[in-house]
Amino acid sequence: MRREDLEACRHTGKLIRAAIYLRKSRAEEHMSLEETLGRHLKELTEYAQKYGYLIDEADIYKEVVSG
Repeated sequence: MRREDLEACRHTGKLIRAAIYLRKSRAEEHMSLEETLGRHLKELTEYAQKYGYLIDEADIYKEVVSG
């Protein structure tokens, strides 16, 4: 979606459907998987609410094994 389209949606109050992809990076090895993904989900959910994105539970993806 183009920036202009996003701005138009925000001005009309229309929510924009989006997804969240959660993963744990090597830099976060000192944290548990649940702790890391929980923190990421909280931050991304707050961002989505602030900027008018609609996140359905079915559109939250978790990567638990990488590499």
